[in-house]
Amino acid sequence: MIIRPALPDESPALHALAVRSKAHWGYDAAFMARAAPALALRPDQFAAGRVLVAEGAGGLVGVAAVLPPDGEGVAEIDQLFVDPPAMGRGIGRALLLAALDLARAEGARAVRLLSDPQARPFYERHGFRHVADAPSDAIPGRMLPLMLRTI
Repeated sequence: MIIRPALPDESPALHALAVRSKAHWGYDAAFMARAAPALALRPDQFAAGRVLVAEGAGGLVGVAAVLPPDGEGVAEIDQLFVDPPAMGRGIGRALLLAALDLARAEGARAVRLLSDPQARPFYERHGFRHVADAPSDAIPGRMLPLMLRTI
């Protein structure tokens, strides 16, 4: 497996991967229909080199996207998804470490993210701490764990 910058023409495949990964947690079709638009990556994220992919022998197996540090030096992991058949193989960890490296290289002193409740233990195992519950960017009225890690 290699981690590399994503190519813009990979956007549809990465969106489909993110949707499959999110659906892995057992969400119903109505929930996924509302969540899917928020899982799309923007062209400017590709152009800035802030989308990373994990590529295995069978193709794309994971994606991470990093937003640049804000005025306080806090970057954000906008996405981190692993294709369900590839879960449990260290791909999420590799993508997370690459995303932290990218944020650090851009001058971030910390990284935050909104976590799916099912993924919270993964982030806690990797040094993130729950700092609050924050509104979902996809589902009105849904609250998600806001996680933070100093880097």
